[in-house]
Amino acid sequence: MVTKRSRIDRAEESGSVIVLVALSLVALFAFAALSIDLSHVYQQERDLQSATDAAALSAAILLTNPVCCGVTAQSVIDRATAVALANGVTNTEIDGSIQVGHWDTNSATFNPSAAQANWNAVRVPARRSVALAFGPIIGMGHMSPGAHSIAMSGGLGSAEGANGAGFIPFTIHPLQATNAFYQPYSFTKLDIGSGNFGKMDISSIDGGQGWSADMTSGCNCSTSVGQFYGSIPGVDGIFGAFSTRASADPFAIMAVSADLGSGNANHGETIIGFVGIEIMSVTGNNGNWTITVENVPVDSGGSGSSTTNTPFAFGRFLVQ
Repeated sequence: MVTKRSRIDRAEESGSVIVLVALSLVALFAFAALSIDLSHVYQQERDLQSATDAAALSAAILLTNPVCCGVTAQSVIDRATAVALANGVTNTEIDGSIQVGHWDTNSATFNPSAAQANWNAVRVPARRSVALAFGPIIGMGHMSPGAHSIAMSGGLGSAEGANGAGFIPFTIHPLQATNAFYQPYSFTKLDIGSGNFGKMDISSIDGGQGWSADMTSGCNCSTSVGQFYGSIPGVDGIFGAFSTRASADPFAIMAVSADLGSGNANHGETIIGFVGIEIMSVTGNNGNWTITVENVPVDSGGSGSSTTNTPFAFGRFLVQ
């Protein structure tokens, strides 16, 4: 039998449930709203991180050999700034805080006051103010996510060639080598014109088997950054040598030199780095050829060598 008192108790219980459900819904909607805000902030943070990563990596290209190539801190900062702006970061968000310096791999620290000769890294920080749509309900109008990236530049310091592996006696200019891994790029006879173009005179080192043979089978020699070699004048034989090499073994190490020389005189060149390549195609003829390669991690060849992920043109790594 239902009494008057039990009906009152039930009514009170129903009222309590309604209040609890209402409070729960308010809390649920508050959390949902906050989740939307936090998701937006997180996305903005990821966008910042992608932009600073791209900016630091792009600017680190210039640090491969800053002393030889007239690189200044400002030119590095300008490159990083331009790439950051192209990726949606504003000048205010960068706030003039890009730095050039030295990354110590042993202590994992960045020193922005390092001497120019020791530059090997770029630090790109950014911070963004993100307005919250629902945050003001709990007294929070905005959040300020930040990101920073440090990219280090490095390159293979030496290379060896033997039995078809490793180094081949050809050098290219840094401007022709600045490409990402697995992104094809081309160089042609017409880019440089007649005269000295890349053929390295190292026959006296490998026993004199000849330049074309060295291109095909690999130079039985050891080379390193800073070494000087004479160059072989003219462009004759380049088309045939690269064609043969591409068929025999498309992977190789090429030298990079800031001065390829010109004219018909034996000019000579100093190696400032190396690039690991895969020859993708050789088209045209001996008088008008196009060679397409892409940078890849390859073994430097010779005894005691190891696989390198640091070709001259794209020896760039995000270290922080």
